Amino acid sequence: MLYKKIFLISLIFTNCLLADKFDVIKQLEDEAFKKGQEMDLSSLQKNMKEQKFDDNISEIYSNALKNVEIETKRMQGENVFLENMKQNKTKFTKTELDFQKFLENNRIYIFMSESVPMDVWHTYGKLMHDKKLTNTNMVLRGCIGGDCSKIAPTASFIIRLKQYDKNNEINPNVIIDPLLFRKYNITQAPCVVFAENTQTKDSTQSEGNSENFNAKNIYKSCGDWDFVWHLKEIQKKANNYELEEIIAYLEPKGAL
Repeated sequence: MLYKKIFLISLIFTNCLLADKFDVIKQLEDEAFKKGQEMDLSSLQKNMKEQKFDDNISEIYSNALKNVEIETKRMQGENVFLENMKQNKTKFTKTELDFQKFLENNRIYIFMSESVPMDVWHTYGKLMHDKKLTNTNMVLRGCIGGDCSKIAPTASFIIRLKQYDKNNEINPNVIIDPLLFRKYNITQAPCVVFAENTQTKDSTQSEGNSENFNAKNIYKSCGDWDFVWHLKEIQKKANNYELEEIIAYLEPKGAL
């Protein structure tokens, strides 16, 4: 019962702090105030002091995204069994394997928002899908509509993203992690972050938690540009040999 209370108030506060729309925030503030009068928050305050609150947020959104995946499959008419939820094994070329190895100790995040036009999502997603960027994620601050208790809007959004056109489907990685937005001070989208020489304590926890994940150098490029352009801007400062090779791998042949 206590866990349910902690989960509920965490969800309310998370949405209150992180939802994009003012009317949603105001509604959640009112709900948080009412619920707060009835709940014993001593355990939650203890978690915050022990720096466990960030882990609770990460778990909430991780569970929400799992529910989105299940709901998405249901909406697409698929049978939802454990074996259906397993990822298909992907065959990689040597260049693709080199890229995956590069991302073992480095990270590239693509920060997005539901306000970004779907054609921009598709442009990024198609490149991620075609080039098998399985270790690169598009990051959302929260659930679509700002309320993770309602999974259907986010599931519908993911379905639209996957349907590149009437003949082609893509499957880019999308995660929900407000802690990453806070960690890298993301105030607009699209925004690409390159975290160089990273150290991770627990891979199951959010990389937005500085106690769990850090990088030697951070580079950021924001604006309505394509993925490769952002990486080129980052490379001007990073001067990273491996990143230069990745740019060459991602860049269309014949590009200037």
